[in-house]
Amino acid sequence: MRHRRQFSVSAGRLIMATEKELMDKDTKNANPQISPREHGPLRVEGPVNFFDARGNQIDPLRKKKGNIALCRCGSSRDKPFCDGNHRNTGFSSAKVICGEQDQRTDYEGEEITVHDNRGICAHIGYCADELPEVFRVGIEPWIDPDGAPGERVKEQTRRCPSGALNHSVDGVEYWDAERPPAIQVVAEGPYFVTGGIELEDTERGQGASFEHYALCRCGHSKNKPFCDGKHKQASFADTGVF
Repeated sequence: MRHRRQFSVSAGRLIMATEKELMDKDTKNANPQISPREHGPLRVEGPVNFFDARGNQIDPLRKKKGNIALCRCGSSRDKPFCDGNHRNTGFSSAKVICGEQDQRTDYEGEEITVHDNRGICAHIGYCADELPEVFRVGIEPWIDPDGAPGERVKEQTRRCPSGALNHSVDGVEYWDAERPPAIQVVAEGPYFVTGGIELEDTERGQGASFEHYALCRCGHSKNKPFCDGKHKQASFADTGVF
């Protein structure tokens, strides 16, 4: 039996995990959710596959009894778990309205149309680093859908961890394939969430994916609870291995 493979991330490098490995726990029929607490952590309820930055699957309940509280202030001494230090740092979970607008833009090509919302981008850089002939930083329009074969462009939009990118062909938009619920800790970066885990009481941007998204864990994002790439400017340092 063949198993599809899913990418995980460690310090910008790709690690492969089979879908069978992701399904080690019985999560297929579960309904897990993430609840961002006001000025506090991310509370994770229900069974979720959890991975460190090296792609190792771990059982966080071996260290934490009951539901999991993940740090998102960046100051916990027990990362990625919350240790209550957000109370001492004055962490605010408020979203700041600034920067890129929440607006989806369509870039039409001969074979494929690429959809992009800069307002929900986590600025991880996969698109521009891996396919610069299509995603052209500093050039307008910054996306050229005809810069690479259509199948390669499709593959790249699927790799977008924030869900800011998507594509359509002949007017039919691609929808995410079903995956098991999982949370991946990224070294010096956010949490990558896949598998359609419900994000409680949180508004999504135009065209945003409900299957996958990136959550801030450095505490500096202005688009909380989502990552906006501020971990780079803040020089957030954490290996994501625990």
